[in-house]
Amino acid sequence: MGAFNLVWLRWIYKRYPRGASLFELLFLIGLLVTYLWIVPLWFWSIYRLNIAVPDSVSAFFYEIWLEKNFIRSFLIASIVCFILASIYIRRTSPREMGLTTRNIWISGRDCIYLVLIICICAIAIMAISNNYLSIDGYLSKQKITGRTLLSDIFVAILSGTAQQFLLQSFILQRTLAIFRNKPTAILCSSFVFCLIHAPNIILMVATMIFGTACSFLFIRNRNIFTIGIMHGVVQQALRIFLASIILSGSYLDGRGYFTFDLSVGPPKGYPAYLAELEYKGSLPLAQSAAGGVIIIPVLVANKSTKTWSSTDKDYLVSVGYRLIDQNGDVISADNPLTPFDTPIEPGKSETVEITLNAPLKGGDYYLEVDIVRSNSDSEAITWFRRKGSKTILIPISVR
Repeated sequence: MGAFNLVWLRWIYKRYPRGASLFELLFLIGLLVTYLWIVPLWFWSIYRLNIAVPDSVSAFFYEIWLEKNFIRSFLIASIVCFILASIYIRRTSPREMGLTTRNIWISGRDCIYLVLIICICAIAIMAISNNYLSIDGYLSKQKITGRTLLSDIFVAILSGTAQQFLLQSFILQRTLAIFRNKPTAILCSSFVFCLIHAPNIILMVATMIFGTACSFLFIRNRNIFTIGIMHGVVQQALRIFLASIILSGSYLDGRGYFTFDLSVGPPKGYPAYLAELEYKGSLPLAQSAAGGVIIIPVLVANKSTKTWSSTDKDYLVSVGYRLIDQNGDVISADNPLTPFDTPIEPGKSETVEITLNAPLKGGDYYLEVDIVRSNSDSEAITWFRRKGSKTILIPISVR
């Protein structure tokens, strides 16, 4: 029975190559959209963008968000199995997929030429935007994570090869079967590659151009290894030097933040680090003289998967804040933490009162309130905003 089904499927692929290729392309896109956008839908739309939906819908997608690691692992396995099944049914040869080393030197030479062109463009961008290079942010993150440059390059090459295999060996092959015109197929596959990197417009434009060039080189040489290595090297160089130009964010919009990576899809977050904060006082907050004390009540809701306690030495969680001026510059970051009176379980909330010593210099400020995990010496280990949690910005006028 299984052999009969396999013969039948192969007959369909030969009889209707365009329809089969279109189905495969749309099915893969559906899996990718589910992975990138549907699984984290509660986080990026309901939580971060405050899109109003019925409580039942919010609760449904919230449960999906909490189980996102399992669901995404299942989707990745589905994508891999689907691609392998397609290759087996089509009897695609390693040569067609670019899994060969026969012309590695010729293909490598062409890739080097493309890298040189990219380097020239990058140098031009660096010359124009020399105040926005992200190398300091990258090095700071390296100290926190303990990773090395060589390990990052190795991971980038593996990731780049996997992405190029998906683009060239699968997507491009299907668009070639659908359109049977190389320029049209290349542009279509590159456009799909570009859409995967939404919503970052700058990164989408860059990947559209880069994907088109890589597709041209793949058709020219049919070697996925050299293109994958080139992709990894370029990706890591962008992450080190130009991430702050490609990525965008601002403290004042309440959502933006730099991550110094080139992640695709909507903003990323972690279920273990998630809070809902609400200012419970009245505005405008301008009743204090310079140097006075301001009491700021904030409702803190635990939307994470962990219990927050200000007495648990293994997982010590408190409320922290930073003072920001009108230009978005942080003028006070090392401030006392405000503990919780009682542990807050997932789904529960508590109102805390933050004691703020008003700046000696009069003016308009923002108080950015966040949740922070610290050690026993009240030294911050993890600010929740760095894990995707929303902060609140409370305007303060000091006269």
